[in-house]
Amino acid sequence: MKLWRMIKFWLYIVAGILVLIFNKFCLENAQYVVGGVMIAYAIEDLIVWGVVKGVVAEKTKFFEAIILLVLAFILIFLVNDEYNKCLIIWGVWSIIREGNEITECMIRLSKKRPALLNLAESIIVIVLSVTMIMEPGEHHAHVHIYLLGIELILEVIFPFANMYIDRYLAVRHAKKHNLPIPEGPLTLEEEEENIEELVEELQELKKELNEANLKLKEYESKQEAQ
Repeated sequence: MKLWRMIKFWLYIVAGILVLIFNKFCLENAQYVVGGVMIAYAIEDLIVWGVVKGVVAEKTKFFEAIILLVLAFILIFLVNDEYNKCLIIWGVWSIIREGNEITECMIRLSKKRPALLNLAESIIVIVLSVTMIMEPGEHHAHVHIYLLGIELILEVIFPFANMYIDRYLAVRHAKKHNLPIPEGPLTLEEEEENIEELVEELQELKKELNEANLKLKEYESKQEAQ
C-alpha cells in the first residue's frame, strides 16, 4: 500500500498541475476532463474496496464507485456537448464528494484531530458548486477548472499532512503517558483498524480466560468432592 500511495501522490500532483496549466483546454473539453477524473476516483475505490479491503467491508465505497462510473459514462458519452448539463452534473458530483469529505472532517474533529483546512476547502467547493449549478456559465466553469486542479493536488496533500500530524500527536501522547511509541505514520483509518484488531485480540483473551476459570472451578469442585 505504501507503493500505491506514492504512485497516487505523484499522479494526482501531476494531474492537478496539468489541469492548472492547460485550463483553457480543460474548459473546452470539460465533459471529458471531469469524466476522466470521475473514472480515476472510481477505479481507485474499486481497487481499494474490491481487492484490498473487501466489497462488503464496513464503510465500503465499492458500490459508490460503480455509480460514479455510470455518472462518468453519462457525462462523456450521453451529454453530447451540452455545456450546461455537463456543468450541472459536475456541480452535483462536487457537492456529493465534498459532503463525504465534511463527514470525514467531523469524525477527525470529534477525535480531536486537525481538519479545519479540509473543512474550509470542502465548504468553499460546495458554495462554488451551488453557484455553478444555479448559473452554469463559462465564468463559473473556469473558476471550477482551477478548483479541480487545486482539488487534485489537495486530494493527496491533505492525507499526507494529516498522517504526519497524527504521527506527531500519537508520539506526544505516548511520551506523556509512558506508552510505546508507534512505528511509522498512520492514517486515522489505519489507526482505527489497529484498534479493532486489538479489541478482537482482547476479546479472544477474555474468552480464553473465562474458559480457564471454568476449568479451574471444575477442578476445585472435584478436589472438594474428594
